[in-house]
Amino acid sequence: MAIFQPLHLSLPFSPNPLSWLVGVACASVLGVQAQTQPVAPAFQVAAVALKEVVISGTRNEQSVDELPMAIDVINAKDIEEQQLQDIRDIARGIPNVSVRRAPTRFSLAGAATGREGNAGFNIRGLDGNRVLMLVDGIRAPRFYGFGSNAFGRDTLSIDLVKRVELIKGPASALYGSDGIAGLVNFITYEPSDFLKDGKTLGGKAAFSYSGDDNTKSVSATVAGRASEVVSWQISAATSAGNALANRGENDSFDATRTAPNPQKDTGQAALAKLVLQPTASQKHVITFEYVDKKSDYELLTARATLPLANIVTVPAAPAAARNAAIAANTAVANAALNVNALTTMSRNRLTWDARYKLDALVADNLQTVLSLQNTNSREYVFEDRNTSPERVRDTTYQERTLQASAQADKTIRMSADWRGTCRIKNQQTPKLA
Repeated sequence: MAIFQPLHLSLPFSPNPLSWLVGVACASVLGVQAQTQPVAPAFQVAAVALKEVVISGTRNEQSVDELPMAIDVINAKDIEEQQLQDIRDIARGIPNVSVRRAPTRFSLAGAATGREGNAGFNIRGLDGNRVLMLVDGIRAPRFYGFGSNAFGRDTLSIDLVKRVELIKGPASALYGSDGIAGLVNFITYEPSDFLKDGKTLGGKAAFSYSGDDNTKSVSATVAGRASEVVSWQISAATSAGNALANRGENDSFDATRTAPNPQKDTGQAALAKLVLQPTASQKHVITFEYVDKKSDYELLTARATLPLANIVTVPAAPAAARNAAIAANTAVANAALNVNALTTMSRNRLTWDARYKLDALVADNLQTVLSLQNTNSREYVFEDRNTSPERVRDTTYQERTLQASAQADKTIRMSADWRGTCRIKNQQTPKLA
């Protein structure tokens, strides 16, 4: 695999060369003065190592060390340095976690009309809809399989993701029965990720290349702060690639072909966020996400080998010869001359996430989430046969969900006297009569 490191651009730009030279000169002068006349520092800043905080374990920010579960975290630095491009790459470096890839080999006459590509996560031997996938805490579309058709769960763009939290083991108590094997939460970027240190405008741009399927990806993000109350972000990503390479060397245009079928993959994604903070005690995040993926196939391996046999006369008897002639003529009539396939997968989501700091007797914090999500998947196969009628199979899967949730938390602090009293009582030993 050939990999290029992403290129990042950030606004506002770094200081100009003149200010940089002035800073170096000032530092040099101060250094000389420090050598001749030591001066005690007015204050000393100690380096503090911040603990890693996750939100998927308890649906609230908490240190990983305080949670009684196995959690793996992949942050933005890991995604960029390792050039992770899909959910299969995400699982690559996590023990006991994998993503099955089922390459597409369409055949209307056979058992495999279409396969799901990246099927979904497998955590400790359990997969499918027993592993919950979330995007910003919103349930991602489920896996669907029917007969020879299957639709996978790779309905997101990693270019929009800044962090992935993966829980191994049951998470049903918090998330329901579909988290019996674990969950994977994809957390997208926010404007604050690009507007640090008082910036009012920021962003990044990235380019990546994968040699296994010649996929080229370009993404860009722009974020800004209009005022102390309003900040915004717009992200976009696009990619294009071909079929996965294999060791096949036969490039023929029929069923004897061993090289990959011609394939063209394209993908587009967009993410827009509006953050409103009218007061210090509340925050509203309105998110719109759109992901569209398409694959176009020319199924050369499904074509019949030429030249085709001639139609033979069906004898009246014996029965064995008659049946053999009928079967041969049917095979010639049904021989596929041209087979094409198209798969599409799109998802759009609108979410309103509101957080309130109450500091009331009933609750300290309140979070309400309202989200509308629509997913459409399709597998379309067209087969042009010799003399028999053309054959078409068109399978679609649609999932529309309206998700709403409310969560409140309250921390009860005990006094030191109460804790001391309990400790004394626990140390008492009852006397036996």
